[in-house]
Amino acid sequence: MGAVPTGFLAGKVLRGLDVRTVGSGSSGATNVLRVFGARAGVAVFLIDLAKGAAAASLGLLLLGSPVAAVAAALSAVVGHNWPVYLRFRGGRGVTPFFGGLAVVSFPVSLIVALIGGMVAFAIIGLSRYVSLGSMMGTATTAALMALLFTRRIVPVELFVYATLGGLLIILQHRGNICRLISGREPKLGRRGNAPPPEIG
Repeated sequence: MGAVPTGFLAGKVLRGLDVRTVGSGSSGATNVLRVFGARAGVAVFLIDLAKGAAAASLGLLLLGSPVAAVAAALSAVVGHNWPVYLRFRGGRGVTPFFGGLAVVSFPVSLIVALIGGMVAFAIIGLSRYVSLGSMMGTATTAALMALLFTRRIVPVELFVYATLGGLLIILQHRGNICRLISGREPKLGRRGNAPPPEIG
């Protein structure tokens, strides 16, 4: 489920183009937004969010365990990042990660995700770098989960999900990190002709 390449399919349907050959080189919603515009980006974002949520929901439904929900949601993030259908070159995992997080523990996740989201949007608004905002928002979410876990407010499986999911997301942003350091990372609003990424 996670490996269904939503952004890739959107590019092929809309313009007969592999979205991974333009912009940041990712098949995720941000690159679709950058290359094809807001409507396509929002559609891909919502579907990718649903992939993580649906995977976690199936884990709960079939096995009735939060651990199963966490395992299923992490699998969806892995599938999204390294899709078997696209020779293991996919998105960054942020959207399915938060979709799964909402199902694993909705009340706590909603609060933590809102704080992480505010951090992400603030950084994006100030810097215009979506990748930087995504990484900082994810890191904030993981740090808050760790704090809540040490205070025995959230269970260990939620802490593990936030930690492992955050690491997977940061790993997939390694090319963005290299471009941020070198000053070559495309900013939000720059569309279509940015060079493909160098994986560092």
